[in-house]
Amino acid sequence: MTVMHRFVIMLIVFIITGVPLLAMGPEYVSSKQWVINNAVKPSGSSEKMIYLGSIGAKGKQAVVVAYTSKISVKSLIELTQYKNKRALLIVLRKDNPIDPVFSAVIDAGEDKAFLFRPEDVVWVCDPSAPQ
Repeated sequence: MTVMHRFVIMLIVFIITGVPLLAMGPEYVSSKQWVINNAVKPSGSSEKMIYLGSIGAKGKQAVVVAYTSKISVKSLIELTQYKNKRALLIVLRKDNPIDPVFSAVIDAGEDKAFLFRPEDVVWVCDPSAPQ
């Protein structure tokens, strides 16, 4: 993970919690809780969910998405303000709550291969955020 990615993650956590994180990277539990607290709940009930957060020029967004094995990087980005734009996508997992399991800059319309799991937390952000 690059320095820019760590900075963006720390900025996200600071914006959400108001707590500066000098030596701490992304954190699964607080990110998931923020999405749950700020999301419009999905219709229907499913125990298998993905928690999607986005911060950018249009503000903050949070969506709880029903998990399917066919969910893609592109389909999640399209649910955010980064639809048809370049974006930084970061995935956190509860079995590795500090280090992202996936972090990549995705070009507009691109769909990188990644196998999401239920309970993943996904952040979509501006890849050109200042370092």
